[in-house]
Amino acid sequence: MVIFDIETIPRVKLSEKLLLFRQKDLDYKDLKVGNLKDPEKILAKQQEIYNHNEELKRTFRSDDAKDIDYAQPILIGCKYDIKDEGGDWYTKTEIIEGGQEDGSTITEAEMVEDFMNIIDSTQPPYVGFNILGYDIPILKRSCIINGIKFSQALRYKENIVDLYQVLKDVFQYQPKKLIVYAMLFGFDVDLEIADARKIFEWYADGNENLYKHLNQDLELTERIYYQLREASILWMS
Repeated sequence: MVIFDIETIPRVKLSEKLLLFRQKDLDYKDLKVGNLKDPEKILAKQQEIYNHNEELKRTFRSDDAKDIDYAQPILIGCKYDIKDEGGDWYTKTEIIEGGQEDGSTITEAEMVEDFMNIIDSTQPPYVGFNILGYDIPILKRSCIINGIKFSQALRYKENIVDLYQVLKDVFQYQPKKLIVYAMLFGFDVDLEIADARKIFEWYADGNENLYKHLNQDLELTERIYYQLREASILWMS
C-alpha cells in the first residue's frame, strides 16, 4: 500500500511568482478619478484593476479547480510498506522534493520519476484524498511535459482508493478539504499548517510549515483510511 499527496505551485517562472506574490490587491479607491475625466479611461482603469486582482486570485488560490492546469509539483510525500534488510515489513515515510530553479533540489522530472519507481516497486492500493481529481492528473501532465513514463499501476481505478470519492457516499455534506473530514472524524488538526492557500508563501519564504503541512495531510489520510477499513466501508487489503 502507498499513501501519497503532492504539493504544487503555479507553473510560471519564479520571478513572476515572486512579483505577483509581493503585490497587494488593488482597490477601486486607488483609482484617482480626478486625473481621469474621460469615462472610457475610467472604465479602462477599473478593468485593469479587476484583471490584476483576478490574476492574483488565479495564481494563488490553490483550491480553484482551474489552477490544476497550471500546477507544478514541488513535493511528493508518501508512506509505503517495505521490507528491511532482515526481511521484516515496516512503514517508510518519504518526502521527495524537486523543481527548484536554483538547482538546490533534484529536477521535477527526477522527483516524479523517483515517485513512479516507488509505485512500481509496491503493491496497491494507492491511497490519497482527491487524487483522481487532482494529484494523478498533475502527475500525468508532469510525465508528459518531462518525457517520463507514467506508472501503469496508477492507470487502473481498481488500484486506487480516493478517500474524497469514498466519503462522498458517506456524508451528505461534501467538503473538498481533507482537514474538514478529519475534524468530522474527531481527529486533532493543526490549523496553523492546514491552509493550502499558504503553500506558495511558505515555498517562497523557505518556511518549514510547507513540510509540516504535507506530513499532516499524510497522517490524516492514513488515519481516515484505517478508520474506514475498521468500519468495513473499505474492504481493500
